[in-house]
Amino acid sequence: MEEMYEHESWTSSDSYRDLLICPSFRSYSSLDLLSCKSKDEEECRLVNLNNVIKKLFDTIDDPIKKEDVPVICCLLEKFLKYNGTSGFYAKHLPQIGEILEFLSMQAKKVEQYLHYLQQLLELCCKPLLVQCMSEHFSIKPKLLRYSSLLGYLLVLAPTKASFDTVKKAIQVFLSAGKDEAERTREDTVKPDVRHEAVEQSRLPLTLAELTEVASTETYPAVLQLILAVASVSRICCHRMLEAGVESRILMRLHPAYECGFESAPVTDQTNLLLDKEDYVKTAEYATKILCRMATSIMISDQLPKEHEIASPTKQAMWSLRAAFRREALRARGSWRSRKLRNELANLILTGVTRSTAQWELVGAGLIDDLAGFFVATEFGIIDAWAEVAEVEVNNTTGLEFKKTLLTIVARVVQLLPECHTALRNKHLVSSLLQLVDPTSGKSTRMLWNSEQLWHLFKYASDALTYVVPKLPDEFIEDDGALRYYAVIHTL
Repeated sequence: MEEMYEHESWTSSDSYRDLLICPSFRSYSSLDLLSCKSKDEEECRLVNLNNVIKKLFDTIDDPIKKEDVPVICCLLEKFLKYNGTSGFYAKHLPQIGEILEFLSMQAKKVEQYLHYLQQLLELCCKPLLVQCMSEHFSIKPKLLRYSSLLGYLLVLAPTKASFDTVKKAIQVFLSAGKDEAERTREDTVKPDVRHEAVEQSRLPLTLAELTEVASTETYPAVLQLILAVASVSRICCHRMLEAGVESRILMRLHPAYECGFESAPVTDQTNLLLDKEDYVKTAEYATKILCRMATSIMISDQLPKEHEIASPTKQAMWSLRAAFRREALRARGSWRSRKLRNELANLILTGVTRSTAQWELVGAGLIDDLAGFFVATEFGIIDAWAEVAEVEVNNTTGLEFKKTLLTIVARVVQLLPECHTALRNKHLVSSLLQLVDPTSGKSTRMLWNSEQLWHLFKYASDALTYVVPKLPDEFIEDDGALRYYAVIHTL
């Protein structure tokens, strides 16, 4: 038998018992025994299926009969026979939800149930069926609770195989169909109906809570599901943000903050050059999710009053800072780190520009790091954390990264009045002037070509527009006015 995921089940942990909220199907769980008077085989199959589900549900609902394993296994065999392999009927979801919960809870005690649980979960991975189009008007409460149940089953999953199958079932429930034929089938529940159910269900909240307690092995799968749910609508994004998913994902960006106990920023770089595939994959998923959620906030004209999204914690910002340092240092030897470094820079830019739940970038030291990195890679400043970092000049990723850094500097100075203290004495003005006037004779580490310098000139000029009023002394010391005047006359 497969190794049990006992550490994944919250039922044995009092600390997380309150997070286990099972969606109740009870008020919707009414079936009557039927009789088949027709000679039509399909009609008789549906009647037999209805009766078997009714008997199975009544058996597991009885405190005495639910201990009769042979009877329950016999009913499960009949259920699988009459149901077929095409998927569940939406009208049976209340009873099927109770059956799935029962099997998930008992699978660790009764080995036979594990086999049937896996078979039923595989049926969850098929499209939900309807017998007539009019069912779409009455199944909304059932779909809402079924969506919540799928998140609950992630917690109860007794084995890795069952966890993976529940994950696949959620992805199928969220999908819009693989092809046009599947999307236009009249006997399945339509994608927009399922998506509306997800928006109002507890599934987004359950996934947000799992980011805090999921093991290292299951965490990437949880992130994949969050990304899929976030793609459904902005409502799902906002509900997960309200549940604190942003801070939790940011804190797990760097292993040092994963447990949430760090009370000071991590500055030791000795372990940042380790190439761990699982860490990189997790960071890639996390960055995509955070960018999507930040975008959902920015493109919303005005969030409803009931949407209250808290700013990420200081520890979360420290974790983002440490993750950025790690990828910035690894970028010289890894294309995946170069890509992740750029995505983290874009994520920081969205954190600067959004007006709701703003990020504490200055207090966490991120702005200091970004300015230091920009200057160190241009001039090789000694004793800076980024003195050994390199930015590639032979492809577009390095240029895009530098342009993003310059945009961050400009927007930070424009939007955060208190940031000028973090930028003082960082040689920032000198570096910007060097990009504006590369013929001044000062040597740089970066061998940009003429086309790249033209792009950087435009971004550096924009940044100087905002930086100079905040740091006028440094601009005067570097003869900024004369140099800029000379450049303008050569254009």
